[in-house]
Amino acid sequence: MKGKPGQLVYSASIRKLRRFEQLSPFLQQEITSRLPVYREAPRCFLAVDNQTSWTYFRQHFAEYLEGLQFPLPEKGTDPACKQ
Repeated sequence: MKGKPGQLVYSASIRKLRRFEQLSPFLQQEITSRLPVYREAPRCFLAVDNQTSWTYFRQHFAEYLEGLQFPLPEKGTDPACKQ
C-alpha cells in the first residue's frame, strides 16, 4: 500500500480431503509443477530455523514471480530428507 493507511482482513476456510485428486485442477497443477514437495507430508525435518509460510513467501516473492519451483532448494540440506 506504499505507506497509505489501511487494514488487511484475511479470511479462510479449510477442509481435509482424502485424495490429491479432490483438489481443484488449478491447485493440482500448481502443486505438481511448482510445489511438488507439498504433495506429501514430510518424512523428516531439517535442523533449520523455523519460519512461517508467509515470511518465506515474502522473502522469496521475486523468485515466485520468475516461476521457480518451491520451496527453493536449501543449501546443505540432508539428502535423506528428499526421499
